[in-house]
Amino acid sequence: MKPLPISGYQQFADYAQAQGWSLSDDQQQRIADLAQWLTERAPPLGLSKYADLPSVLSYAMAPALVISDLIEPSEVRRVVDLGAGSGALGLTLSIIQSGWEVTLMDRSSNTATFLEWTVQWLGVENVTVRHEDAAAAATGGVARYDLVCLRAVASAQQALQLAGPLAGPGGYVVAWHQAEDEGFCSPQSPLPYTATTPTVVPGLVASLYRPQIMS
Repeated sequence: MKPLPISGYQQFADYAQAQGWSLSDDQQQRIADLAQWLTERAPPLGLSKYADLPSVLSYAMAPALVISDLIEPSEVRRVVDLGAGSGALGLTLSIIQSGWEVTLMDRSSNTATFLEWTVQWLGVENVTVRHEDAAAAATGGVARYDLVCLRAVASAQQALQLAGPLAGPGGYVVAWHQAEDEGFCSPQSPLPYTATTPTVVPGLVASLYRPQIMS
């Protein structure tokens, strides 16, 4: 069995540094708190298959760090993690970029309750939880976001159709997916595909889309 890409907090911090994120002592402590919480609380609720700390750091949290390969963080303020699940993606982003306003959106009331507990326990002030179906949000006049993030939400076609309407003018969509899933990079995608970058997890990549600005 291959060793996990990241086995502890210092390796996570080193990888973050390599991706352009210089984490303060407070940020590193919040990363540690989130990782411990997700390790202990998410698997029993069926919100994560990662039940040990290295797996949570490597597979659930570290992939978020490649966002710096795809966008300029200063261009973003409002972010939504679509189908947030355990919240690992959106919460990691909220910690490494504290100036972002991050919304965790999920259609499951139980998941939303777990996310609210998590946000409260972590004491992060730049995160809100929205119990709402993405399809309803996309057609319901919900405020648009500078960055829409998603991972394991649905098939490529469906996921991108849900994400596109939530991106505001000039906004971005980033999807984390398996590299062999051509649906996320095909010309048939409902959003214009821009770029792809690998993550620390073998076979897992992040792809960027830029909704067309209507004149």
